[in-house]
Amino acid sequence: TVVKSQALTELSAHIPVVYICVPGNHGRRSPKVQWKLPTETADWLIGEMISDRVGGNERIQCIIPKAWTAVVSVRGWNHSLNHGFTAAKGGYGGISWYSFQRSDGQKTAVEAAHGKRIHHRWYGHIHQRAEIPMMDGEGEQHIVGSLKGGDEYALEALNRFSEPAQKIVGCHDLYGVTWRYPLNVGHADE
Repeated sequence: TVVKSQALTELSAHIPVVYICVPGNHGRRSPKVQWKLPTETADWLIGEMISDRVGGNERIQCIIPKAWTAVVSVRGWNHSLNHGFTAAKGGYGGISWYSFQRSDGQKTAVEAAHGKRIHHRWYGHIHQRAEIPMMDGEGEQHIVGSLKGGDEYALEALNRFSEPAQKIVGCHDLYGVTWRYPLNVGHADE
């Protein structure tokens, strides 16, 4: 929490920052998710701790929803943020392509029934970056790498190598997400 709070504070010196923390399936020591509410996860607690640490900075807004998903609009384009635990079942090469496509089709149908349109879905659970087209052929699903990368302390199958990476994107008024900048921070580990 200290490092993330410091990074948000440093960034806020240059631009206003909105930090959105969407809960996922963390802690790691139980074989299945043992909780029923998003507020019963380590992710939600960490988000609240970061919010407390940066609370005096007027240039940082923290959003920690009591929900599994948050939807934000950037320049008129709707982005759905979700940890991705429920969409990631099975897979090939670390990415559960079929599961993500099926989940996207189900979510798109529910959203359409409520008059909503999501242009981009963002997930982090897999910890390996990828971009998958949405079922409607117009949007994208973004699987974002882990800023932490591989973890020698992870349990069982979670102990895999991946470069520590994130993705910075630009959202254009007319075209949505237009540029992508993969940010590999492995060289800064020491």
